[in-house]
This record gives sequence, C-alpha cells and structure tokens, in this order.
Amino acid sequence: MSCSFNIEDVLPSKEEPFDFEKELKIIREKYVKHPYQKKSLPKPYWMEGDDLSIIYEEQNHLFQMGTIYYGYIVQANSYLFQKSPYINCPAAILYSTDDRLARNPAVLREIGTWLFSYKNTNEAPEHVKGIVDCITDEKERQFNVKMKINLKEGAQAILYFTTIMIFRKHLPGGMIKGSFVPVIASPNMFKTVMVLPKKYWTKGFIKNCWC
Repeated sequence: MSCSFNIEDVLPSKEEPFDFEKELKIIREKYVKHPYQKKSLPKPYWMEGDDLSIIYEEQNHLFQMGTIYYGYIVQANSYLFQKSPYINCPAAILYSTDDRLARNPAVLREIGTWLFSYKNTNEAPEHVKGIVDCITDEKERQFNVKMKINLKEGAQAILYFTTIMIFRKHLPGGMIKGSFVPVIASPNMFKTVMVLPKKYWTKGFIKNCWC
C-alpha cells in the first residue's frame, strides 16, 4: 500500500524547539562505537504463531545492519503505559528513513494523530483504510507500509507504518512516557523494527521527549 500527503497540510506552524537532528547524530555515534551485542529476548506465550515472532529470526541481523531513525508511537498496548503488570506488548509506529524529517519529526506525530483519529470509525479515507483497520484491530499486524509525503518543489519523502514489539527493558523507566522513540530499522531487508535499547538514548532526548 502507498498513500500520499502534502506535508504543509499536516505540519504544525512552529518548528520543534528541541534539536532532534543533533540528538539523532549523537545516538548514532554512540551506537557505532558500541554496537548492540546479541542478547536473548523474552518470548510471551501468545507469540507462538503470531507474525510478530519474526523478530526472533531477524533481531541479530537487524542490529548489525539496521540504521537508527526516529519513530512515533501511534498506538501501544495500555499495559505499556503503566508500571505493572511488567509485560512486553505490541505497538504501532510511524518512522521515516529520510533524514530530512529528522530535523523536525513533527510530521510523524501529526500524521499518526490523524490516522488514530479514525480508529473505531467507518470514516477513514480509502487510501489509509488498511492502516486504520490495523489500528482498530490491535491483533492485526502490518509491516513497513509505505506512505508518501509530498515536500516542497515536488520532492517526496517516505514514511512507514509498522507493527513492532516493545520490550520494556529497552525503555527508560521500563514504560512508555513519551511519543517519540529512537528505532533501528532496515525496511528493504527486514520486517522487524525495534526500539533502540535505552543505553544509546541521550540525556537530552530523555529529558525533552521522555518525561
């Protein structure tokens, strides 16, 4: 699926006060110096036969060959917003591999909020109905669905909507406290997208985006 938006229609009028681009550069540099080493991930009982279980096949290759970007959490299991029960759960995110959006990833938030507004309705535009159906039916999985964003002067950027598994040990505080997250992805090679472990997050990002 591919759908198109005009970036001027969804971007807020003000730039983000936080320097996202600078922080992403630091996060990437930290990862290059100390790449994530192979570690086992817990597997919930319900993951057996679930399409999300592909993460256990792809995770090590993803951490070796993926690139770090910003993701926006469109929706996540309600358990992830509270301290207990301490369980790992799925979420749906938007992210882009286009570094032009790293300067101001507000477009992810604006489009994510717009998509979520159609949850449990029959009013979603046809070109995003599949995505909205996935948001509404939280057990449905979709991986790296392309969404085209029209930039100025005819240029375009690509966003991806995808289902991920969130492992609480990768989050500062062990729970969701913000909407933006650093993720590691390689949509041309892997279905899996994962939240970058918290040790690579910068203090500035945590302070400004995870409180």
